[in-house]
Amino acid sequence: MYSYFLLNIGLVDEKKTTLDLPDFLLGRDRDVWKPLLVIASLVDDDNAELNLSSMLVDYISEYIDSKKSVDDFAYYTIKLLESKIPEDKDGVLVNPTDIYNELISIIEEPISIKSVGSLLNKFQFKEKRTEKRRYYFITRSQIIELKQRYRIKD
Repeated sequence: MYSYFLLNIGLVDEKKTTLDLPDFLLGRDRDVWKPLLVIASLVDDDNAELNLSSMLVDYISEYIDSKKSVDDFAYYTIKLLESKIPEDKDGVLVNPTDIYNELISIIEEPISIKSVGSLLNKFQFKEKRTEKRRYYFITRSQIIELKQRYRIKD
């Protein structure tokens, strides 16, 4: 297979740019599954009877549906952060302690201020520090991307 791709790199590159990916493939899933879908499409181009692309899309759809999209802690954190952004603003500064204080009344699993900060870091929000407190800048576009990545519906 490696030899095939080396000998047909132009064809592979063209297929990567022209391949129509399913609408349900978003974020990380898109990055993970695209190479396999390119291979399946190239195989189908040579032998359409195999219908490998269609079978792979069906498998991916079932697999994604079966995955747990996000745990309660991350889900409620994203929803809480979203509610913090005023309608007339694109972003807001939040403090992990304040988020923690609101989350402990919502979720049942044990959490800490440190775990809230770790989750905000995992979500790649920009950290801002003052002498006394730490803040994270949360943008509306980041929340939209997180909701897509974790398949959180409005």
